[in-house]
Amino acid sequence: MSKTDDLKELISEDLNDNEVILWTGKPAGIKLLDMPYGTSVIIRWIIGLVFVVFGLWYQFVFIPSAKNPGMSGTVFMLVCFVIAAVIALMPLMEINKLKNKCAYYITNQRALVYIKASSEKRNIKEKKYEDVSEISSDIIADSRGNIYVGAKLKNSHSKARGYVLSPPGTDEEGKERPLIFHSVVDPEKVIAIFPSFN
Repeated sequence: MSKTDDLKELISEDLNDNEVILWTGKPAGIKLLDMPYGTSVIIRWIIGLVFVVFGLWYQFVFIPSAKNPGMSGTVFMLVCFVIAAVIALMPLMEINKLKNKCAYYITNQRALVYIKASSEKRNIKEKKYEDVSEISSDIIADSRGNIYVGAKLKNSHSKARGYVLSPPGTDEEGKERPLIFHSVVDPEKVIAIFPSFN
């Protein structure tokens, strides 16, 4: 069985009557520091570093000079280290989830994003074509880009990774977020496959 057949099998039970899969894909070639995501990754690492420095300062500077410290220096330092590790590893976990648990679909009726959940619950986001006014794309790097099924919002490009994995919703201004296919090879060729937008 090919990878395409495996991807089709994931959502076969979720297809409507007369619904046909026209294209399947997965995020490709995601790099940790792809722009514009690299800036937020570096900021997270700096915040994590601040927690590490603060934990070390508390343990080796504050505790020796304090008469009555409220918390054990070792415990506080370990808590700071754990917080720093979580902050630093979140982008890597996000990329891992995109690469290994995410799939994109174009059917003759709608666009779908499937995210493999740890439970029996199905995690599928969709946009029916009759609810979509536009489909657009932008380039990340090389020949990879994002596809936006629905109106692209001003922060869609910089938050695309997170939007793919989060439930459907609205942005800070209350506008409905588009369905996003993040890091797709040759996004313009893929857009041409959508039946209502040829």
